[in-house]
Amino acid sequence: MHMKSINLNCVIFCTLFIALMSAISTVIFSEQTLHDNFGFSLIIFAIIGLCLNVGSIFVNTIRDICNP
Repeated sequence: MHMKSINLNCVIFCTLFIALMSAISTVIFSEQTLHDNFGFSLIIFAIIGLCLNVGSIFVNTIRDICNP
């Protein structure tokens, strides 16, 4: 039997995407400055993480295509 392994890049991407969506909803619905600042900080970290993760996925895909 073949066991499917969980792709770590996919898990990280999904986690960062969920963090980004929750930060956006926190900023939209919050009424306090502290929550707004926390939400904006989390948005910045999530966007940076998503960009790095997508870049890593892209490089791994190119490497898999070029080195069969």
